[in-house]
Amino acid sequence: MKVLHIGVYDRNIGDNIALANLQYSLGKYFGEKVEVSGLNLEHFWNNNNDIRYTRSVYNSIVGKMDCIIIGGGGLLEYAGYKTKQSG
Repeated sequence: MKVLHIGVYDRNIGDNIALANLQYSLGKYFGEKVEVSGLNLEHFWNNNNDIRYTRSVYNSIVGKMDCIIIGGGGLLEYAGYKTKQSG
């Protein structure tokens, strides 16, 4: 099973622990049957969540993964960054 794990990697210790824990748990329960790939949301942030960029990334992923997991962390919250709202 191919899993895409979307998160913000290497930004803060709490998110890193949450991301690592989920990936550890997937490996523990599924063993070699699972292949986890990470997608760092920082690229979306740096592109101001531009919908064209988002679509191009999505189109490059769709059909290649069996499962997509989002998180950990406050990835979908407003948090006061008006120009960085998720599309």
